[in-house]
Amino acid sequence: MEKELITKEQMDEQDRLIQAGAGFTGGRKKGFFIPTIQLNNSDKVKTKWHVPLGNFYLKEKRGDVESVEDMGDKIYGVVLKTSYSIKSKFDPRGQVFFYSREFDDFSDDEITVIDGNSKDKAVLYQGNYKTWKEQNQISSRTGDKNDFNLNVQLYVLANGDVADPKVYRVTLGGKSMSAWFTYTSGDKKTGVQSIYDNGVYPHSHIHYFTSVEELNPKNEKFWFAQPSTGDKLELEAQRKVFSIQQELNAQLVALRGGTPSEFEKTPTGFINEKGLEIKTDLELPDDEVKIEDVPFN
Repeated sequence: MEKELITKEQMDEQDRLIQAGAGFTGGRKKGFFIPTIQLNNSDKVKTKWHVPLGNFYLKEKRGDVESVEDMGDKIYGVVLKTSYSIKSKFDPRGQVFFYSREFDDFSDDEITVIDGNSKDKAVLYQGNYKTWKEQNQISSRTGDKNDFNLNVQLYVLANGDVADPKVYRVTLGGKSMSAWFTYTSGDKKTGVQSIYDNGVYPHSHIHYFTSVEELNPKNEKFWFAQPSTGDKLELEAQRKVFSIQQELNAQLVALRGGTPSEFEKTPTGFINEKGLEIKTDLELPDDEVKIEDVPFN
């Protein structure tokens, strides 16, 4: 069957949808538990869940029952939203443990850092990310670096399936996060172009994440997620993606303490017009991957 040509009006509508959706994924503009995907660099995960090193794994929780699924060495989907979070580096003595609530913008958003060791979850810091970063750096022979881990959280429509949408949170840290930043922002030193320079947005195309093996400075193996671009979405799929982006964003606003107009506040959280209850005690993904020795640009 011959594929129908897209009209100028349809092209214009698709461009408008992509531009509108850019507010959720960042870049350039023209309990509720979210299943989390991570890349396994941990022998602990390999032993407990039988996920080979270098494979992605999906962690889900239903009630008190936790399950893990081996996703193989490649995953793909449409990136609906990008967020960030910080977490203290691993302290074997357990004396230092802090984390931030997720935030969307390094320049404009106020970040909240929580003391994970305090019973009442005391707030250690509230303010902009730049100030926090300046106050929490250490000097080394290779220059200043953060005294904490920064992660990017990608909310991904699994396999780009708009007919049966499943949204997962893909957590990237260390070199995986660095690869994502290079992919989306480019790198002038190496001549790598940003995806935006090629008319590609996180939410306009399918994106693949492939596990790549490397050696750290100690000559130890580790794996990072390398992104690449797949097919562009058709107009009807882009319409549905934008609708899913709006619904997802409303849920996350509720989880972060806001009250979207389409949600009804309840004692335990919020209920939207579709009857989906969203609890406000969002669980943070476990940080089982030690990335202290992983190169980070």
